[in-house]
Amino acid sequence: MFGKSTFFNYIVGKRISIVEDKPGVTRDRVYADANWRGRDFTLIDTRRN
Repeated sequence: MFGKSTFFNYIVGKRISIVEDKPGVTRDRVYADANWRGRDFTLIDTRRN
């Protein structure tokens, strides 16, 4: 199992979001441009409420 930030980093292809073993580490929104199967988009990592 993995969290949102790990998935975010996987999709964008580099470590941008901080990843920890405990939930709730992401504080601010993190934006990154990505491409998946030929489609460009902006991905946003947000904190868990």
